[in-house]
Amino acid sequence: MTMPQKLILGTLAVCIFAISTGDAQAIFIQVDDFENLTPGPIDGQNEWYASDISSEITYDPAAPDNQVLAVLTASTFLFHSAVIIEGQARTLFMRFRYEDQLNISFGMSEPSFPDQFGNYEPELSLTSTNDDLRINDGGTYSVLTSLEPEHWYNCWLHIDNDADITSVWLHDRPLESATTGDKLEIDGRYEIPFRQGTLNNLQNFFIKTGGGDGVSGPLIL
Repeated sequence: MTMPQKLILGTLAVCIFAISTGDAQAIFIQVDDFENLTPGPIDGQNEWYASDISSEITYDPAAPDNQVLAVLTASTFLFHSAVIIEGQARTLFMRFRYEDQLNISFGMSEPSFPDQFGNYEPELSLTSTNDDLRINDGGTYSVLTSLEPEHWYNCWLHIDNDADITSVWLHDRPLESATTGDKLEIDGRYEIPFRQGTLNNLQNFFIKTGGGDGVSGPLIL
């Protein structure tokens, strides 16, 4: 029997200052760390909207005393307000892990009620075919790096909502800040264009799943 797949999220925060040209360090405003939420469906908790009960607060598989968000990837979606005003640049920080390959995207959307993949601007993606972390590169997907299941990853997205570009830092070192060596590139490019480009505010942190055959997940944030 195919097991359900999940996204698991540990911490979500938005930086109040632009990232420096050195290390990826700044002051962050926490969106959610899920610790004070009630185990079970996240819909309606702390201003989260989830399209069904498959997105839930549960326990960290690596540390049972830690609460996380787990997202079942059976064509569901959920989002939380995290505004980046047009013309400004901010950094989105998250911790995530996955248990097996799956089809899922997560990033920032422009609409106030996103429910489609086309609603993304900055978009990270995992698929059921391999362990590659991809980014939407101006309308097509490009591989940033390969990941390993059952690892917590720290991820910073520096999102410039003026130039409509995103830069990504990633590592799996617990409790460490990012350094210049953690910045990911595609063929020497460190600034990746949005999926479509926009003249409007980015309004939500958005997770959208797409199902898929032979995938089991979970992906955990």
